[in-house]
Amino acid sequence: MDNTTGVAVSLDGQARSVTSNQWVLLGKIKDQSSSQVMISGGSTGVFIQLVNISLGEYNTNNNDAAIVDRYSLDHKENQVKLKELEISVMTASIEQINDEIEKLQERLLAEHNFTPEQLQELNYFVIEREFNDDTYVDEQDLYQAALDKFKEIQQPQLSIDIDIVNFLEIIEEQRNWSKLQLGDFVNIKYEPTNTYVTARITEIAYNYENFNINLTLSNAKSVNDESTRIEKFLNDAKNTAVVVDLNKTKWGKAVVDTSEMSKLFDHFWDKVTNDINMASNEFVTIDRKGITIIDPNDPLRFLRATHGVLGLTRSGGLRYETAITADGLIAEMVLGKIILGQRVVIGDTTGVFTIEGSRLMIDDRCGREVVKLGLLSEQPDKFGFYLNRYESSNCSDTNKVNRVSITADEGFIIERFRNGIAEKTFGTTLDGDLFIKAGVNDQVFTIDKNGLALGHSIWDYAPFRADYDGNVWMYKLYAEEAEITKSLFKDGHIEGSSLTLKDSKGGIIQMFPEYGLWFGSDKFDDAPASISMDGTAKFKKGQFIGPNGNILIDAEAGYIDMDNLDIINIGKLVAETLQVNTILADQSYINDLTVNKVKTLPKDTNIGEYVDYIEIEDNYIRFITAKVDQREHAKDSRGRELYWQDNEKKILTTEVTAIKAYAYSFRPDDIKIKQEISFTDSGNDAEPIRKLGTGDGGANDRAKMVETKYRGGFKQEYKASNNSRMRSIDLSDNGIKIISEENPVTVESKDVTLEVKAGTAKIVHSSGSFIEIAPNGAINIKSTGAMNFEAGGNMKFTAPRIDLN
Repeated sequence: MDNTTGVAVSLDGQARSVTSNQWVLLGKIKDQSSSQVMISGGSTGVFIQLVNISLGEYNTNNNDAAIVDRYSLDHKENQVKLKELEISVMTASIEQINDEIEKLQERLLAEHNFTPEQLQELNYFVIEREFNDDTYVDEQDLYQAALDKFKEIQQPQLSIDIDIVNFLEIIEEQRNWSKLQLGDFVNIKYEPTNTYVTARITEIAYNYENFNINLTLSNAKSVNDESTRIEKFLNDAKNTAVVVDLNKTKWGKAVVDTSEMSKLFDHFWDKVTNDINMASNEFVTIDRKGITIIDPNDPLRFLRATHGVLGLTRSGGLRYETAITADGLIAEMVLGKIILGQRVVIGDTTGVFTIEGSRLMIDDRCGREVVKLGLLSEQPDKFGFYLNRYESSNCSDTNKVNRVSITADEGFIIERFRNGIAEKTFGTTLDGDLFIKAGVNDQVFTIDKNGLALGHSIWDYAPFRADYDGNVWMYKLYAEEAEITKSLFKDGHIEGSSLTLKDSKGGIIQMFPEYGLWFGSDKFDDAPASISMDGTAKFKKGQFIGPNGNILIDAEAGYIDMDNLDIINIGKLVAETLQVNTILADQSYINDLTVNKVKTLPKDTNIGEYVDYIEIEDNYIRFITAKVDQREHAKDSRGRELYWQDNEKKILTTEVTAIKAYAYSFRPDDIKIKQEISFTDSGNDAEPIRKLGTGDGGANDRAKMVETKYRGGFKQEYKASNNSRMRSIDLSDNGIKIISEENPVTVESKDVTLEVKAGTAKIVHSSGSFIEIAPNGAINIKSTGAMNFEAGGNMKFTAPRIDLN
């Protein structure tokens, strides 16, 4: 509701509260044929929506908002608009903040805060370096490392030359001789400038004349940045998460793989490293069993070494899950990043994956090679890819049907095998030539440096070919439209944009784009036969002759002989009178159809099978099930054999196809009428009657359900099998009559209510006994025999007076 001011709303007489511009649930109704919404007072626009809700939603309390949110499309649109408005406000706020950031960046530019002379002076103190470390996989760690790098660069560059006593020549300092090494770190503290840095000994010079040692101390991280990278790599080698580049020329650049598998490797290696480095409770036993290393706190896991096997177990020695023998490595799981070897084989029940040197092979579950990649053949070496397709999934079948190959020498090729010989069916060369073989023999399509060719693999022999200059060679040309700029017509001539054909006997054919095509005259209007440019055709005499010499259409006589002419695929047929033997159509609309007989046709049934069909003839409709006794090729009225046009079997045709149409015959005893609708009597006294079932063969429709609509009523009757006893329901203008001759009527229900309005209810027995309820409500009971009352509990009679005779 647009405006709720002064507006009162009620549902089925109960007042409801509403809110302006907001969907509100007025109420839920159930088992009501109608409901009334009353709106009074004020002036507003109102939108009302009725929806079907589930029984659970009806029985749930306080779910008004949920129902509105689920079923009100307008409410959803409002929510979308509000969210779009919120997004637009947020977007505008972000754009405003970005503008402020750009303005602040503009204000902070060095060009706006320093003079050119100051910038030139500042340039000597600006240090630019490229920081690249592939050991980081998290952006926050990389950011922190960059900050640390800034701190390193900010440290002053140092190069200090000092000399010390050559203590290497002093016998008393023998214990310190090994402590002076090139590359050792030295802490330098200079109190006047409060400087504390770590420097490295980068040069040692021995002065044997003065008995001293000259040392050069440098800040290793700033004096020679490039040369100290190797130191960093050596330092980081302790961490197993660093990617090791063993051989750049062979394995490429070192890359940190951030995939789940790489993280699994890293975590596993870190755990193993920690387990080994932090071990503190290891016991080593050397006996006749070999060498055993075990932690008593973890007795199921230990290592045992014998003369030829090194084994590790996690099951207390019941099984050594990992072992190194003289024959190789045996393990349930092997983790690593680089596999070095001559041959790798991986397999399961679905096939085998093999890497052998420069070759990769994949075999299917039958051991047949389906993929080969790498070195395909030698002498000379041939590299590429093979994909094989076999004739069947039978493992004993090794016959190849197709092979797809990509090689560095031949390009892309698809081959098929016939009698073990490979035949190329599709291919592209390295020069861009295209080859396609669609069938057998010379059904070939090629594109090469000569041009396009069809029908032969050699361009000069192809029946159709076209070069890159636009020249085309072909044996025959069939075209609906053709435009030829330069042409030669024999036995005729072209005059400008017209065509005129004449002979010596006065015959003439002319074609002018201004008029059209005409025959037999120099002028279009005088021609006995002409076709104008708008499609108008005019023929003074015209006959269409069939293949047997019969006249099908005679324009001069003015008739069409449809007895010798078939019309198929008619979109619309309008006729005053239509007489046919058979109408066959997929979908048809007929305003007024009058026929003598209609029968549905079974389409594909074998002898001995049953078919269901409908037969309409005279004044009855029959639903029949019959057993096919014989079938033969169906024919039309002219004796022509009929065929189905396609596999959908919707349209019959006399054109020969692979799908025959059959006509079926049935023995009279095998025809069972399951339902028949007809009339009783005739003329004005005719009434419809319907018979259901085949009956038991008895007279008077015994064991059939017969429905009859007679004047003044409707009757359903069934005569019992073998004895013809009547069961019927008769609905007449005078009432309803139910008959069950010599058999009971059973009514079964949880509750039964029989109501008689202003009349008499009476149950009468053939002996004369009865129970009657009179119109005034009095109950009369009469028994011509004994009357017994029996109760499992109390029996109570209440009346102003009880007379007992």
